[in-house]
Amino acid sequence: MLLKDSPNHLEAFEFARNLTLDALPSYAHDLMYIAKLLEMEPESIGVSRPGDRGESDSDNDGIYYIYHYPFAAEDFEDEDLPGDVILEPTILEVNSHLSHSKKQAAKYCGISSARTLERWVKAGLRVFKLGTERVFIESELYDFMAERGIGERWKSEPFYIPGRAL
Repeated sequence: MLLKDSPNHLEAFEFARNLTLDALPSYAHDLMYIAKLLEMEPESIGVSRPGDRGESDSDNDGIYYIYHYPFAAEDFEDEDLPGDVILEPTILEVNSHLSHSKKQAAKYCGISSARTLERWVKAGLRVFKLGTERVFIESELYDFMAERGIGERWKSEPFYIPGRAL
């Protein structure tokens, strides 16, 4: 598929190019591209998380975004962008050891029911959306539990240590 044949990919690429500053790491551009593309055409981005393909959570530490990207377009200025740039399939791994699905978050918190997490969300626990699913961030879980004094295990830890389940 060519970039000129997909107006959404072209708009997402230009959006990310214009928004990303040189001082930011290169993956910031990729994330801006993905975010814009998800907003315009959600079905164009595939998302794969640990356990989606049957592997255990320890086999896979990242969330994978599968999408098409115009790599050759990075070499051109906006006015020189050729229309025949090919959209090539690529995968971006975002390390997710600090973010969890509902099931993983329940395990991390040491609670037996994911329904408890839904009650916590209603009580003010911050969550983020990834497509149609919620993503729970470890530091948010820790802060929420520590702030409310939930669970004896959390009272004994004086500070949050990333990546360590208590």
